[in-house]
Amino acid sequence: MSNYFDKHFTSQSYSQSGSVYVHWPYCKRRCSYCNFVKFIPKNNASWYFSDEIIEDAMVFELQNVLKASPIKNVISVFFGGGTPSIGRPQLVEKILKVISQNCSLASNAEVTLEANPTLLEARKLKSFRTAGVNRLSVGVQSFRDDLLKILNRDHSSKEAIFCIEESRKLYPNKVSFDLIFALPHQTVDLWKEDIEYALALCDDHLSLYQLTVENGTLLSKQVKEGLLRLPTKDEEVEMYEFAVECLKKNGFHRYEVSNFARTDNSESVHNKAVWQGGQYIGIGPGAHSRIVKTFPNNISRIENREAKINVPDPKGWLNEVHGKGNGARRIILQTPIDMQMEYIATSLRTKDGAQQARWNLFSSSPLQDIYEAANIEPEFIVFHDGCFKATEKGINVLDSLLPRLINTIEEVYKPSEEVYFQ
Repeated sequence: MSNYFDKHFTSQSYSQSGSVYVHWPYCKRRCSYCNFVKFIPKNNASWYFSDEIIEDAMVFELQNVLKASPIKNVISVFFGGGTPSIGRPQLVEKILKVISQNCSLASNAEVTLEANPTLLEARKLKSFRTAGVNRLSVGVQSFRDDLLKILNRDHSSKEAIFCIEESRKLYPNKVSFDLIFALPHQTVDLWKEDIEYALALCDDHLSLYQLTVENGTLLSKQVKEGLLRLPTKDEEVEMYEFAVECLKKNGFHRYEVSNFARTDNSESVHNKAVWQGGQYIGIGPGAHSRIVKTFPNNISRIENREAKINVPDPKGWLNEVHGKGNGARRIILQTPIDMQMEYIATSLRTKDGAQQARWNLFSSSPLQDIYEAANIEPEFIVFHDGCFKATEKGINVLDSLLPRLINTIEEVYKPSEEVYFQ
């Protein structure tokens, strides 16, 4: 995929290429660890609206945002949430139609759907494929029913296995699923069993996420009250390192901190575009966007990239969309420093790292200057052939390195970069 990204992420074509993210706001239930923007459908709730009403508003919002943006080529579409697989396949058809009517959507563009592995949703997968989905991301999280119960998931391990098997028939070589480690009462041996089970079932892509206990969640309350025991830090490290080595031995490469693929073509086009600083349009309640602003006479300049955050609740979002054509509650004009910090924070999570050609979109300073000024040990961060990247060891401790890099950008480049785009 390297040639693909070289083509679409250069200074000449940046403002005309982008991705679309569609946020479905509803879930059947709230998982104990989740703090995402999502709502449980209840007919008498003030924020509940029918699928058709939400779909039509999403179509209207996307039409308006595309017309106001400089994006001419959409390289990927991602339906996330919430749980978009509980929605209707018609939403996919409508969104892809709007994109095709307003700009170019390649015939082989990646169209991903997040799916919950219940039997009901597994039976809808063929309809989603017919609607235009060509890649699935299945939220398995664990193959142990006792751990799924702790997480308040609405599927069983048996349902997860069925969903994966059916998905692979319908979407050959285009099925990914998620697992979470460092779960309450999960031992290293239990995690090893999950990984080995995953390898026996998986296609060419796996995502492995460490559990984060978020304030305000049911899980946080249970942990604070001593009802659940979390693994130790040493156990967390052992779990992750075992998974990385085991997947490597079985033909997978780690192309991002939490994502593993057998081949370059198995990597997520959408996520890579975001990690490498690309534009993306967020549609739906709570969705985020990064879009270059367009001025009269269709003039667009990357220094006018905006960060947008949509109203989180469906009712408020609908009011905004019907009132002004989009659901954005907050719009921030990003400074060069903002864009540089974002790019470093996301690109260093990947095997490709930060590339000088893409860095040039946001800065006039050599990328190597950051490497030298940060003075991080070469066993963690290296600079070679115009590329600034984390080593295998560095990726494992990236969260501890990023604050140092971000501070370097703020301290060293802010005085000169403030006038870079003037």
